[in-house]
Amino acid sequence: EEQRIDYKTIINFIEEVDPTAKFLCYNSKEIDSVLNIDRIYKYGIISKYIGMSVEKRIGYLLCNAACILLDINIFRTRYANKNMKIIVIDDGYLKENQIEQWVVSNGWRCKYIECMDRESAQWLKEQDKQSLLIVGGEK
Repeated sequence: EEQRIDYKTIINFIEEVDPTAKFLCYNSKEIDSVLNIDRIYKYGIISKYIGMSVEKRIGYLLCNAACILLDINIFRTRYANKNMKIIVIDDGYLKENQIEQWVVSNGWRCKYIECMDRESAQWLKEQDKQSLLIVGGEK
C-alpha cells in the first residue's frame, strides 16, 4: 500500500510564484487546500487531467512516478496546451529510464530537478506550452 505523499514544499514554492494556484494531488497528505485524488484512481489520472485541461486551466497536477508510468503514452496527445502543468515526484525510475527525452520528443517542455525550489516553480509557471517538472529522488 502506498504511503500518502507530502507535497507541502512543492505547493509552497508554487504558491510563492502563483498565488492563485489550484492543486490536484494524487494521494496527498494535505487534504484541506488541495483536490485530493485517491489512490484507487491512479490509473489514467494524467489522461483525465489532460482531458479536463484542454479547454481551461484547472490547476497544477502533482503525482508520483507510478502515475506517469501507468499513463506514459498520453504525452503523445495533439490536444496538449499551456494549461497543462504537471509536477511528478520521481523515485529514480523516471530519470533512470530517461522519461524526459520521451516527453520532450512529444512536444512538451520538461525539466528534471533534484529538489523543488523557487526558480523551478517560476520556470513551470512561465511556460507557454504544456510542461512537466520532475522532482528527483532515489530508488
